[in-house]
Amino acid sequence: EQPGAFSEEDRRLLETLDNSIAAAVRNASLYRSEQWRRQVADSLREMAGFLLADVSLERKFDAILTGLERILPFDAAAIWLLNDDSLCLSAVHGYAAEICLIESPGSDSLLGRALSAGQPLIRTPDSPPEPLGMALGFPPDYSAIAAPMLAGERCLGVLTLVHRTSGRYGAESRLITAAFASYAAIAIENT
Repeated sequence: EQPGAFSEEDRRLLETLDNSIAAAVRNASLYRSEQWRRQVADSLREMAGFLLADVSLERKFDAILTGLERILPFDAAAIWLLNDDSLCLSAVHGYAAEICLIESPGSDSLLGRALSAGQPLIRTPDSPPEPLGMALGFPPDYSAIAAPMLAGERCLGVLTLVHRTSGRYGAESRLITAAFASYAAIAIENT
């Protein structure tokens, strides 16, 4: 309430405190980022070992989706297998799959585009919807990422993640999803 209450010494003290707080915030952010990267590496290593286990394909799919759940945000994730000319929902987390949702790979959807591109695609608000987000009734600008599961040149299906908010996935999400899609393809081939 008093004009001129702060001196030059108060300004220097506040400036020093400001620099200390900024350094602490940066260090905390770096630490959190390093923890997340270690968690990603641990999940990928664990997944590689699990693929060698003598368990059913369903258990391997469940382990893949559980591994993804630990490191990437999603409301639902699914593995779609290519069966003749259709993609059939074969494993899912976050959605009660009481029926087999079928998607035509030739359609102009995120799944069809990912199959054609041969690489993971991130849904933008102006992209066409994909079946899992539609089934969950997400708003038009929801986030999704689709990664084809490739065995050499042959496409076996698509791994998808969906989140009800927009802008959830970026370049790191694309790389991680591609790695897990590769693990799913290896699991299919080995089983």
